Amino acid sequence: MRCSYFPTVPPELDLQTNVLSNYILIVPQTGILARIYRPNFVIKDQKLPFEVYFQGKAFCVASPVFPNYHNSLNKLVAEANIVAISIDYSAGANIALHLAFRIKKSNLGQSFMILGIGMIHPYFWKTNPIGSETVDRLRKELVDKWWLYVCPSDKECDDPFINLFVYRSPNLVGLACHGILVTIADKDILKDIWRFYYDKLVKSGWRGKAEIMENEGEDHVFHIFNPDCDKAKSLMKRLAAFLN
Repeated sequence: MRCSYFPTVPPELDLQTNVLSNYILIVPQTGILARIYRPNFVIKDQKLPFEVYFQGKAFCVASPVFPNYHNSLNKLVAEANIVAISIDYSAGANIALHLAFRIKKSNLGQSFMILGIGMIHPYFWKTNPIGSETVDRLRKELVDKWWLYVCPSDKECDDPFINLFVYRSPNLVGLACHGILVTIADKDILKDIWRFYYDKLVKSGWRGKAEIMENEGEDHVFHIFNPDCDKAKSLMKRLAAFLN
């Protein structure tokens, strides 16, 4: 269910990037779809990195068929020369991190590990404000209320799904992942929680490689709505390098 209407675009061969996309059905019982992207020209027997992309959009807005997200995946696949699958399920970096925690706890943790998680302006949060949240009370209240709208809970904004540092949250040391890239936009109300998360990750004892990138003068998901600006292109290049 989506709480907002957006225009859609069909899967196609994008002539600008020479990336081909198509639909696949993941869960027939619920109708969850995905859109898969690949370079239109691939050398025979060439192996390409594989990315699973979960778009966030506050957990219930837009989808992979939204033109801006579709175009962004085309650009990323072309820049990184990868195969990507965009899941029609809004959870973003939250589901990626919790997947890495569950892999570690399961039998898969002995033989399987995610190579990297790129977190593009993820929606993590907590009840007590930090940094700019203490002065930007209007946007702090808006983010608080949005989470309670999409996930009513007696834990409110300290639900372990959105706050990784509350009691009984998974230990960051247990991330089954080799590397994490955190991207920040310095006008975004969420920026201070990302810095907080990054610092905790670095100091946690986790053995992977943590990276951080900050775009000054930009706001949340600016690269989706202004993909041709220099900073969006720089972000795509950094993500492409991380994925390879």
